[in-house]
Amino acid sequence: MSATTTEPRRGHSLKRRLLASMAAGFMLLLLLISVLLWNYARAASNRTYDLLLAGAALSVLERVSYNSDGPTVDLPQSAMDILALAADDRITYRVFSPGYGEITGTPDLPVPDDLRPSAEPVFYDAKLDEGFRFILQGRQLTSASGREWVFVQIGQTLGARKAQRDTLFLYGITGLGGVSLIGLAFVWLAIRTSLAPLRAIADTLLARRPRDLSPIEGDPPQEVSDLFRAINSFIAQLGRSRALTESFIADVAHQTRTSLSALQGQLALAVDAEDPERMRSRLGKAEQQAERTVHLTNQLLANAMVIHRSDDARLEPVDLRKLVRDTLAELLRERRLRAATISLEETGLPGGTAPIRGDAISIREALRNLIDNAVRHGGPDNTIVIELDGDDSAIRLTVSDAGPGIAPADRGLATERFTSINRKTAGSGLGLAIVRSVAEGHGARLELGSSALGGLRATIAFPRLLALLLACLAVVAGPRGAAAEELTIWASTDRVAMAPLISAFEARTPGLTVAYREFQTVDLHRALLDLAPGEAPDLAISSAMDLQVDLVNRGLARRLRIPEPLQPPGWAQWRSELFGFTFEP
Repeated sequence: MSATTTEPRRGHSLKRRLLASMAAGFMLLLLLISVLLWNYARAASNRTYDLLLAGAALSVLERVSYNSDGPTVDLPQSAMDILALAADDRITYRVFSPGYGEITGTPDLPVPDDLRPSAEPVFYDAKLDEGFRFILQGRQLTSASGREWVFVQIGQTLGARKAQRDTLFLYGITGLGGVSLIGLAFVWLAIRTSLAPLRAIADTLLARRPRDLSPIEGDPPQEVSDLFRAINSFIAQLGRSRALTESFIADVAHQTRTSLSALQGQLALAVDAEDPERMRSRLGKAEQQAERTVHLTNQLLANAMVIHRSDDARLEPVDLRKLVRDTLAELLRERRLRAATISLEETGLPGGTAPIRGDAISIREALRNLIDNAVRHGGPDNTIVIELDGDDSAIRLTVSDAGPGIAPADRGLATERFTSINRKTAGSGLGLAIVRSVAEGHGARLELGSSALGGLRATIAFPRLLALLLACLAVVAGPRGAAAEELTIWASTDRVAMAPLISAFEARTPGLTVAYREFQTVDLHRALLDLAPGEAPDLAISSAMDLQVDLVNRGLARRLRIPEPLQPPGWAQWRSELFGFTFEP
């Protein structure tokens, strides 16, 4: 026997991705610093050797004098000694006067185009047979004809400067590179330490036995806490799902085994019967038992489906009136209901609709079971009345019949699984249990009572969809505290349409009033974009979804933490900042 295991496909490494991102950041930072360091090294080397040129120029200027023949100079040895500090560089010089021309040195050395007489040194670069750095500095002497300018120009090749610049840059960049590598090492250690809780969670889950669905214990960092809670929430859901599955398997095994055993017993008695009439009687009972087995199987599957769909919370906006009408149209085609008198009565439905949040399949199954119970216990010629009525807070679906009903003392027991009150008409004992599960999954109430026809009256009261919005408004107003006296709403909906909701909200929250202001959709959008400080409304309602999304994208919405029981479905909310509560697209 061979066993195969499927290894998960390895994706990218979060550690390597973080390290690569940090390395890229270090490289970019190192590049910027290297540019700054290069400029600094060049400026420092220029400043160092410019001081040598300035010292030599001052030494020469101090030895310039004036006699009857004009200015003259005696080149000092100190100037040569200063320039000799850059032993490998070539030197060129020139002493001249605008009034007397060249005094000594190399003639026609390049000078700046904007040369003006000045005692301040001027440094510049020029190209002869190779690059030179020059200093040009002047001095005024007194002659027989007045004050005369004498200039000293000294040039030095760039070899020593470049060598010092490269040395400074190399030492600096080497140190920075070493520090960067050490920094990346610390980053790697920090990444490993920060991601250690994830590895700890993985090790904890891998070490568990298959049936261990207890929550993970621990105190994770804030950044991992959401994942921690999500895993524990998933484990809890998995535990509930497994419990439901095990319960369903146990129920199916017990109930099916019992029903099939009874069917086998009837068939065995029919085989043993020698009298044709007795055989016919046994076969008839076997057929009835087969029908009960089929009914039981359908009820077990329906119960499992309802519980599963309720646990998955597949609730969407549903028009209960249309759903009931469509379900009745399907049921009335069945032969077993042709003898029954079924009527539908609708009262108190504003606008002719019954909007709720629900799962259409589960509600349809609940209605089927209520009608099936009425037919089973009251006979095929029963009278069944289905009522739909509602108000601002709830929509009620009621099924009444003319059967024997259920005594008040037995009504609590009647909704338990596999419990039949009337032994003569006993079915699977799952009908009202399914109805109760559907009601609980929708946050509705199941009420059992006596009908005007003498039989059972079963009512499921669903929260009206508008009532859910009312509860959300209470959440919006809640964080403002007791000091708040007014809830400001800007909306594109007519106030007449919103008046019942506003009145119900103000009645529910004494001391808090609603300031409602109407806009056109475009005007509302512009007003929200041009808000003055302190004028923002608490709530903005508009049917222009594109404009609402634009406002959220601009950061004008506040995230709303809605309690779990009031959470709208996923399609009706975006980023917990934008919510839909109507049937509009």
